[in-house]
Amino acid sequence: MAVKKKSKWLKWLLVVLVLTGIGVGAVAYVKRPKDEALDFKTVPVTKGEITQAVTANGALNPVRTVTVGSQISGIITELKVDFNSKVREGDELAKIDPATYERALARAVADLANSQAGLELAKFNAKRAKQLYADKLISESEFEQAEVALQQADANVKIHQASVDSAKVDLDRTTIYAPISGMVISRKVDAGQTVAASFNTPELFTIANDLTKMQIETLVSEADVGGVQEGQKVTFAVDAFFGRKFSGRVNQVRFAPITNQNVVSYTAVVEVDNKDLKLRPGMTANATIITAQRTNVLFVPNAALRFRLPENVVVGSTNDTIAKAVGTN
Repeated sequence: MAVKKKSKWLKWLLVVLVLTGIGVGAVAYVKRPKDEALDFKTVPVTKGEITQAVTANGALNPVRTVTVGSQISGIITELKVDFNSKVREGDELAKIDPATYERALARAVADLANSQAGLELAKFNAKRAKQLYADKLISESEFEQAEVALQQADANVKIHQASVDSAKVDLDRTTIYAPISGMVISRKVDAGQTVAASFNTPELFTIANDLTKMQIETLVSEADVGGVQEGQKVTFAVDAFFGRKFSGRVNQVRFAPITNQNVVSYTAVVEVDNKDLKLRPGMTANATIITAQRTNVLFVPNAALRFRLPENVVVGSTNDTIAKAVGTN
């Protein structure tokens, strides 16, 4: 008896669950949201300026710099300039101890005097031998020996004269002069330091000829270099002046490639006016090279060119084309 009641109760429970599910589905169906219409955004077509550009990075440097070195070895006894010193061509920059070169010059002068005395003696002997040979008092061999001695004495004078000239040049080189006018942007020696010119010329100073004119050597990728040409406008920024834009022009696009990790780039040199001397050598410049620019052109949003209608949307009921004028603001 208990089993029959339990079975009957399960049947009624099953019926109730089925009816409840049907009711919930019916309500959901009735209250389902209707298909919403597509919301199209519209914007007016405008006119303005459009720019195509190439971005590149590079370092600011003076247009012309000269490294001043020493052609002789010695101890720096005096420095006449320091960083940021303004110099003119021919100004003294430093002095090297001249004592060694003064002694070398004195020896060369003494050797020259000795060889000149030998030349005078050789001239006298040659003249005397010539007369004796004419009088047949000496042999031809002795006469020729006197002539050879004269030639050797003359050669010795020339050799020692060259030594004197060389010693004078070395002595003059103990004073370092500015080869150009400009500003000292690098000093690599101190007073008391020994410079050795045995193998390589020691670098003492670097002089920038004119810091009011700078240049940026930027690297342009091979994909962009085709659009970069001489004379194009350039804008750039440096970290030292946040928010400020500087301007320049492309002065040169070099043909020589630069390959780094299989990436090929080309150097574009940008000339920059730096009359206020705000820009300094070595600053990193983030440059934008304007390769093309148009004014008074129609503007439409990029999104409008990429828009695609859903597949279940039908625009218009026929295939007729309707012309409609588009206005601009």
